[in-house]
Amino acid sequence: MQERIQKQREEEERIRVAEEAEQARIAELEAKEEAELKEREEERERKKAKQREKIERQKREGTYMTKAQKAKQRLAEQRLEAMRAAGMLPTDAEDEVKQKAPPVYDNTKKKRGKAKSQQTSQSATAEADSSHPEKQEEDEQEDESAPVEEPKAEEKKDETEEKGDSDDDWEENASSGDEWDASDSDGEDKFGDLTKRLEKVTAHDEDVDLIELEKKKEAERLRQLGILRAERDKVEAEKREQMEVERAEMDRKDAIKAQLRDEGKRKRLEQERINLAARSPDDLRCPIVVIMGHVDTGKTKLLDKIRKTNVQEGEAGGITQQIGATYFEKKTLEQQVSKLNATENVELKVPGMLVIDTPGHESFTNLRSRGSSLCDVAILVVDLMHGLEQQTIESLTMLRKRGVPFVVALNKVDRCYGWKTMKDSPIRDALKLQDDSTMSEFRSRATDAKVQLQEQGVNSNLYWEMGDDDWTNSDFIPLVPTSAVTGEGIQDVLLLLCQMAQRKITDQIMWHANLQCTVLEVKAIDGLGMTVDVLVVNGFLREGDRAVFCTLDGPIVTEIRGLLTPPPSREMRIKSEYIHHKEVKGALGVKLIGNNLEKVMAGTPVMVVGPGDEEEDIKAEVMSDLTKLEDKLSTDKVGVLVQASTLGALEALLQFLREETKPPIPVSAIGIGRIHKRDVTKISIMNEKGHPEFATILAFDVDIEREAREHAEDMGVRIMTADIIYHLFDQFTRFMDELNQRKREEATAVAVFPSIIRVLPQHVFNQKDPIIVGVEIVEGILKVGTPLCVPALGGLHIGKVTSIEMNGREQETARKGLSVAIKIVNESNPTITYGRQFDSSHSLYSSLTRASIDALKAHFKEQLENEDWRLVVKLKKVFNII
Repeated sequence: MQERIQKQREEEERIRVAEEAEQARIAELEAKEEAELKEREEERERKKAKQREKIERQKREGTYMTKAQKAKQRLAEQRLEAMRAAGMLPTDAEDEVKQKAPPVYDNTKKKRGKAKSQQTSQSATAEADSSHPEKQEEDEQEDESAPVEEPKAEEKKDETEEKGDSDDDWEENASSGDEWDASDSDGEDKFGDLTKRLEKVTAHDEDVDLIELEKKKEAERLRQLGILRAERDKVEAEKREQMEVERAEMDRKDAIKAQLRDEGKRKRLEQERINLAARSPDDLRCPIVVIMGHVDTGKTKLLDKIRKTNVQEGEAGGITQQIGATYFEKKTLEQQVSKLNATENVELKVPGMLVIDTPGHESFTNLRSRGSSLCDVAILVVDLMHGLEQQTIESLTMLRKRGVPFVVALNKVDRCYGWKTMKDSPIRDALKLQDDSTMSEFRSRATDAKVQLQEQGVNSNLYWEMGDDDWTNSDFIPLVPTSAVTGEGIQDVLLLLCQMAQRKITDQIMWHANLQCTVLEVKAIDGLGMTVDVLVVNGFLREGDRAVFCTLDGPIVTEIRGLLTPPPSREMRIKSEYIHHKEVKGALGVKLIGNNLEKVMAGTPVMVVGPGDEEEDIKAEVMSDLTKLEDKLSTDKVGVLVQASTLGALEALLQFLREETKPPIPVSAIGIGRIHKRDVTKISIMNEKGHPEFATILAFDVDIEREAREHAEDMGVRIMTADIIYHLFDQFTRFMDELNQRKREEATAVAVFPSIIRVLPQHVFNQKDPIIVGVEIVEGILKVGTPLCVPALGGLHIGKVTSIEMNGREQETARKGLSVAIKIVNESNPTITYGRQFDSSHSLYSSLTRASIDALKAHFKEQLENEDWRLVVKLKKVFNII
């Protein structure tokens, strides 16, 4: 199902990305088209403006011609051409027509370039005029009359035609203007070459509407765009259709997978029910025992005494750091309890015992939770000398919440004054040897423990004093005095655990074939590679099985290449020769060898794909608990780097740093195993982010490469190492305290504590620099170094407090209500005098600024009370601080 959802999400994401890209491309095309259209509009507007300007200029110069005038001119030219062709126009008439031609206005540049030709033309014209004086007079009369008639008659018509035709024929008008310029530039008369001009006139006479042409072009362009878009939409529709077909096919395949998965789940659950129904009281598995309690109560010592080993000394600080699994064979149990069982006559039906030694320190709550959830019965170790402690109560609550039967071991009974040791004997035999004073102390301490348990709502009694009713009552807890050093009471604990398992949880410890297997630890072993320590509670594990593990990247399926167990009565953490197995049966702690086990998550289930199982169903079942672990391993954007030897230790360290520490220590990155140079580079970025205090690696029980250590010195990264988790916390807390102290010292020069003080006029000892007066602290906190001013006198700076004295002793601080003597020094203005610039009628205020308030918030927040912060708000208004 997850794979189907993942594929569907990927397909939807791909479709979304494609649609967004297409929309962006269409938007870009439309924006480009709009920009081009806008540019054309602006060009047309510029041309129109230019044409209007030209028409205005021609009107001013008297050379402007309307369409009607142009038409008359063309008609006259055509007539002249016809007359010339017929030979009806004499030479003098031609000259006369040329004389009547309108004047030519050239560009100044062209005039300068052709000055000679114009002079020659003018002289020739003058000679012709002198030879025909009569015609010259007639021409002058016509020249005077013609322009006067035209403007008035044609002006209104011109305006009307201009309004109607300027938009349509502005380019035609522009071209006619250019014709005038062109003819002038040749230095010829306007009617010099009528044939060519008539051709041009004919070309312009077609009266083309350029705006309409532009509209047509735009319509055609839009039509082409529409065609392209339609084709594009068609292609997209085909793609969508294809994707829908693919999605439908994928859905169909996913549905088939889901159906097969559901069918596999149904078969698996049915088989599990059959296996549960086949359980028998004659076939019991080893009960799983967890040892819980406060730090240093002697849990591991207790196990050591049972195993006759010395794990304790191999652990840092005498505190257990990892979950350990120890298998006790039935033969070992019978040997241990033989002396006690000679009188008790208890038949041991269990095939052995598997003990998980869960750490008792508060930093390992999550390991304890995992251990508690795995256990059938528990031993709660209580220090007889100290009674119930914090983690003892926490462990007690967890066990009761889960309904786990447990025995309370009152350890360190040998610490009673005058205790006579009787090694490895039943506790009642040892108590018979003790003096009355020793027994009295023992009874007193045992009673105290019972009272403390009663305060937690637990009824308890020494197990040999319990009646049958107490044994049947699930709320009644047996107490067993023990000594992990001399071994008294160990037999009693083991026999009681076997009795409780056989009496109270027979149904729970009946073996069945359903595989119940949980990952305890992931660890690299020399010569074996990455291995997984698992606890097989029920069922079988065989070499060659296809096991499914849970990782952050999804489930992995790997073949079990080897099943290893330590020798009986040896813990899995102690290096010794491992025993290879082809098959193991629960309950047992086993080390698995396989491929790709690096990312396997501790605390997750392990399942095996059998011949009749559906692999997808097994994967989904394995991944069901991952969400709970993901939250624990999440990191912050700013924080330290945490490196641990194992995943379980990493989980414990993360929880300790985030939940147990006050304030929590943020973690930006995590890692498992040896610290490399790349880890130092990764965390050194905190220096660049402005958080040098978090450029720190907290290394728990790991080695550090020499290159990494050298690189850390160069990059300004601190590496703190420890073999006990809470020692790491102590180191980092010490470092943060020193850092904050340095910051506070640096901020002392800036930070100003809020205060209002009143001068006591009867206690003025020196009026001028240094001013020494007695004052009363009206509000706030007065500290040495506080600058004082008088807001009532425009913020007059009085000086800085250099010392405070009360009852003949110097003080650093004076709080509200106290009367003290202070010395004020004003280095910038030593002439400030009490009684002249200020007196006892003026209250003195601390000179606060925005920087000083920020420094208070950052470094001295805990030193100010709510009342002091209210004074800060009040002074902000006095000094107009935003």
